Amino acid sequence: MLTSLKIQNFRAFRSLEISDLGAVNLIVGKNNSGKTSLLEAIYLISRGGNASAAFSLQTLRFPTANSAEHAGQAFEIYIKHLFHKQKIEIPIQIEAAFLDCEVLRLTLKIASKPDISIPLSANYVQNLAVKAKLRRVNAEIESASRAWIEGAKILMDPPGADEPLFHALFHRSQGDSAESSYAQLMGELRRKKKDAAVLSSLKIIEPDLNEIADISFAGSSVLFCDIGLPEMVPLSLLGDGVSRTLRLILKLVAAEGGVALIDEVESGIHYSIQSDVWAAIDKAAQESNTQVFAATHSLECVRAAHKAINADRLRLHRLQKKDGEIHCVTYSPEEIQSVFDFNFEVR
Repeated sequence: MLTSLKIQNFRAFRSLEISDLGAVNLIVGKNNSGKTSLLEAIYLISRGGNASAAFSLQTLRFPTANSAEHAGQAFEIYIKHLFHKQKIEIPIQIEAAFLDCEVLRLTLKIASKPDISIPLSANYVQNLAVKAKLRRVNAEIESASRAWIEGAKILMDPPGADEPLFHALFHRSQGDSAESSYAQLMGELRRKKKDAAVLSSLKIIEPDLNEIADISFAGSSVLFCDIGLPEMVPLSLLGDGVSRTLRLILKLVAAEGGVALIDEVESGIHYSIQSDVWAAIDKAAQESNTQVFAATHSLECVRAAHKAINADRLRLHRLQKKDGEIHCVTYSPEEIQSVFDFNFEVR
């Protein structure tokens, strides 16, 4: 589990430090205060010294170019925007400390492409590359790689992708994966006999739920649910709240031993069931030993999490701009209660 995080020269952050991370972390703040950027920083360090992760992040925010001719230009604009105020001459540094006292430090900087590169597009040759260096501070071990775009392909030197240091799965409120990908994820969890955690957590929302299965239907894999009727029914018929909660739970359980990164966690979930949703999220997180980072705009969502989750597991982090820079204020369990008692604004 991550216990602290330091970020330098990344997106909206010139320098940001969070020193009291919990099992469940709520990230609040105004628009453009860096909530999603914080989640992305955690994702980047989870990938270790894999420089291609800087490019793969673009799928979370940046429209994918429709042709190889434009892909390199789109990625180059995006990569420059990773650096605070586009100061590409200053490296990005992300440092994470863990419960076992390990400290990881990731450095990202602009570099030149290797000579082995062979252009794939005659109309646009991208000369920008990203170099990633990971240092295990305690063990004094380093690894590094370079990544760049040619045509519409991400290339790496040395070739091949490193295994992630820990699982870090993103869940977005908009444009998330198709249902078939969640059905496949459920099938993988069933194969590993880890689907019980999904079912037990979701029963908090839908007590009549007896089974969730990935079933081939109309040419694709679809999630079906047994709610005590003569036949199983498609998940979509149980309502948007249940569907969205199941997708969250699947990501949580699949990230076993790692982190789940949830953007706009309250999206599409009615305020009246948010406490139950948080209870389900926390149950799945405990059973899968997954640390949760969730961004939200909703005060009702914060109240629901505070009601559903034991105080020792929950932390509230508010990102706010002061003197032109973004800082983090972390609220302890006691301070969170005071926020509600005195109607302080934390969003």
